[in-house]
Amino acid sequence: MSEMIDWSKGDLVECNAPQLSELTTWYSELKQAYQQETNPSLAIRKQRLQALKTQLTRYQDVLAEAMSDDFGGRSHTESIMADVLAPVLDIKHVLSHLKGWMKSQRRPTEWLFRGNKLEVRYQPKGVVGIICPWNFPLYLSLGPMITALAAGNRCMIKMPPNCPATTKALKRMLAEIYPTDLVRIVDGTHPEAMEISHLPFDHLVFTGSPASGKLIMANAAANLTPVTLELGGKSPVIVFDDYDIQTAASRIAHGKGFNSGRSVLRLITRLFPSLK
Repeated sequence: MSEMIDWSKGDLVECNAPQLSELTTWYSELKQAYQQETNPSLAIRKQRLQALKTQLTRYQDVLAEAMSDDFGGRSHTESIMADVLAPVLDIKHVLSHLKGWMKSQRRPTEWLFRGNKLEVRYQPKGVVGIICPWNFPLYLSLGPMITALAAGNRCMIKMPPNCPATTKALKRMLAEIYPTDLVRIVDGTHPEAMEISHLPFDHLVFTGSPASGKLIMANAAANLTPVTLELGGKSPVIVFDDYDIQTAASRIAHGKGFNSGRSVLRLITRLFPSLK
């Protein structure tokens, strides 16, 4: 006899079921913790974000070195700019707007219900799953996590399997400020890592290819889990005949080479005036 969670009641119930997988156990810990704190205060949310901002400043060199190890050599400056500074800027933006975002908003009523008062109250969803790709292993894991924590949720983040050094550094950094029932990091090499999209998250975020996105959305559909997909695409460049061609070439080359071309914003098609 084993124990499983009855999510409709939030209780443990006995059932004749196989032993829970490790990912399911971790998910249960996150869900139970959320049920104990379903709507964190503004002060708590801000404290969690401020703590992360401080850690990113403290660990920036450690993280840049870890990403360089995983990439086989990556510009320290580029890592700081893309994967450390970007989350810090996200935190600053969220902190400046969070109080307003949390406020209820009034809505008008039909004339038959003039005596009623309608408003929208913004509440946390619960446990958010985040599946991160390898090309920006910090920004595309911490970015969704920042917004999820700001909204009062808890997170499980699956890291890419080919970023072991970054994953190790990230786990060390977050362990100093967050308990594992607030944020859980899943190594990309974990034997159950690829099964994460089968868990009944309250929301799931995935960044990657359209092919993988289809599979993840299909898995999530079995649990009616809402999914946010950020999928790869193509970014055309159009240069008009009144624009300086040297400046255009320089900027196109920079965009094309940023992160060794491994970016969804990399420039695929370039259209120039025929005389240039």
